[in-house]
Amino acid sequence: MAGAADQRKKEEERFFVERFLRGAGLEFAAEDHERPDFVLSHGEFRVGLEVTRIFHRARPESMPRQAVETLRDRVIREARQSYVAAGRPPVLVSVLFNSSAGFGKSDVSRLASKLFELVLRNFPEADSRTEEEYDWLNRDWFPEEFLHVSVSRFSFLMESYWSSPDAEYAPNCSTDSIQERISEKASKFSAYASAFPECWLLVVADDFRLSGSFQFPQKTLEHVYSSPFSQAYLLEPFSSRVHPLKSRPVLQNLTSNR
Repeated sequence: MAGAADQRKKEEERFFVERFLRGAGLEFAAEDHERPDFVLSHGEFRVGLEVTRIFHRARPESMPRQAVETLRDRVIREARQSYVAAGRPPVLVSVLFNSSAGFGKSDVSRLASKLFELVLRNFPEADSRTEEEYDWLNRDWFPEEFLHVSVSRFSFLMESYWSSPDAEYAPNCSTDSIQERISEKASKFSAYASAFPECWLLVVADDFRLSGSFQFPQKTLEHVYSSPFSQAYLLEPFSSRVHPLKSRPVLQNLTSNR
């Protein structure tokens, strides 16, 4: 399982690098590497690239947002797999989770099974849509972890698409959040620099996921960060928007491995 997770993480990072190169207008070839994550090359020029991400800060005594999203994704993925395995026609399924009713890993299979049954229960006629929301009358088959489920069936669909929209807002990103990611990677900089004298850092605000979606005030983008990297960039991958980050060098003894 760890190997599959590592591979998925690398694939996501490769996607971010491709969006970064496109957004920055850079004609580099990207190769997988370890410490740093990638090698960018253009002719004889080669530079190391390390990738890191920023996420919303967890509320006190609450599960981190990205962990919540991961559990929800697992529920949807397992329910969809059961649906496809049953040989049912393609549908669009939208699931709104109840943020007030948290759940853990041990609940994933139960909720996936319930969601699969809900979709079958609400299976629509051709080219139509059905929906159901939680209330105390349907609690025997509609778990409180879901608020609303809709199922759409259209003749043009070639495969099923299941998703979970989220209505929460994107907060402002602080300079501290970005500096924390830079400083964490700076602690390993000597290993990167030993492989590539020039090394860049890519900070990703993954706006394909709510946990990585931020607003970026001008003061955050214009702040001068402390960084040992030759260049640091902030990426919003959905739009391929790239923000070069201003930085001042830090002393080498602050960035060595310990």
